[in-house]
Amino acid sequence: MLSWRLYEQLNNAPKELKSLGKDLATVYGVLNHIQNDLEAKESSIASQGEDRMKMLESMVKGLQATLEEIQALVDKFQPMSAETKTPEQLWIRLKWAVGYKKIKRIHQDISFHIAGLNLLLTSMGK
Repeated sequence: MLSWRLYEQLNNAPKELKSLGKDLATVYGVLNHIQNDLEAKESSIASQGEDRMKMLESMVKGLQATLEEIQALVDKFQPMSAETKTPEQLWIRLKWAVGYKKIKRIHQDISFHIAGLNLLLTSMGK
């Protein structure tokens, strides 16, 4: 799952990026919970009706777009890892190249997605 791969890739990053990595681990857990429920014979999420399922699909698509944005940044700077001595140096370069504001916005986007999914799941009684 993309969220887990990104978590692993950010695991050795500076602290600003590590907190994003921790949120990605949360995203992974939430998405696994949703997937497990939907695969169950008596899915409590699916029982909420088509409108809720469409809302969930829309939220997951938005989250996927954010995850793909993060992956694109990681992929862009992955070749630099061969030129650096440590993963820490790679993430320092990434931080300066991309800029803290963009990283902060992406982190806010992930936090927004987590809150939205949690709210939807809570309203479904999950």
